[in-house]
Amino acid sequence: MIEQYKISIGDFPVRFTPEDKESQEYMEKRPGIGGSDIPKIFDLFPGSRNNLFLEKTGQKEKEDLSDVEAVEAGIMFEPAIRKKFAENFPELRVYDTTGFVFSSQHYPDCYASVDGLVYHPERGWGILEVKNVSMYMGARFGKDTVPEHMNLQVQYYMRIMGVDYTYFAVQAGGQKKIYRHVKADKDLQDEIFLKAYDFLRRVHENDPYEEEEDMDEVIGEKDDVIVLDIDDLLLQRDTLLADKKIAEDKIKAIEEKVKSMMGEKTKGETMTGRFISYSNIAGRQSFDIKAYLAHYPEEEEKAKPFWKEGKPYRRLNIEKLEE
Repeated sequence: MIEQYKISIGDFPVRFTPEDKESQEYMEKRPGIGGSDIPKIFDLFPGSRNNLFLEKTGQKEKEDLSDVEAVEAGIMFEPAIRKKFAENFPELRVYDTTGFVFSSQHYPDCYASVDGLVYHPERGWGILEVKNVSMYMGARFGKDTVPEHMNLQVQYYMRIMGVDYTYFAVQAGGQKKIYRHVKADKDLQDEIFLKAYDFLRRVHENDPYEEEEDMDEVIGEKDDVIVLDIDDLLLQRDTLLADKKIAEDKIKAIEEKVKSMMGEKTKGETMTGRFISYSNIAGRQSFDIKAYLAHYPEEEEKAKPFWKEGKPYRRLNIEKLEE
């Protein structure tokens, strides 16, 4: 059973309620730090820290991801994922905290927008983090671990909320369920807040990071490289490519099964009237000009008039994200 969180339920400092979402104060909290900012402050994706600095100092507009398909899907599936988690963990009371933003008197510029809260009679309060991810991202969950950027985010939340555990409720590829339990890591939390408050100091003093030397080591001369703030976009691409490969493998497996069921027959019909045909196609013959000229080099001059020049184009190569 899912319960709607109310201010009177837990002893957590609520900065904003769902009704405050459109208020001026809500919009003016931009200089503060949310959980999704922490991986950027750690610069897990090179260049993301400087881009965040530009956003927080008002030098750059924050990218609007509200209409991104992956974000929309996450919002749509979140209630169902939360409900399934509650069914699998009946020992926990599960609260929906959608629209609430929590803060702490100890960290006034830090905010936690958690997907839910859980309560155990013996362990007390904890956080519920709900994720709808691709199979590619789902594969990055270890037996007892979660991806680094997600761990940084919930360690930040746990310090703000004053709790010592988080449950992850994950749906991967629209079907696979993954549940992980993460404990508070005090040393990592200390490091997170040192970096977070150094970042805030830089924002208030308009003191950008000195990144030039490090970036030169990674990408070479500045004049030859343009730095693009598109890591979120490329992550979507990686996810789609991984999902495409999974889908293609599944499609191939289904087609092979259909071929096996048809045996030597060349025509078939399903129970609903869908027609299926299965025919043998002879392999295409092609002329390997390179192999021919390697064997008969004296023919190269004669062959030149028959070469067909391809149209020049630019090929995009994107470096694969390391696991």
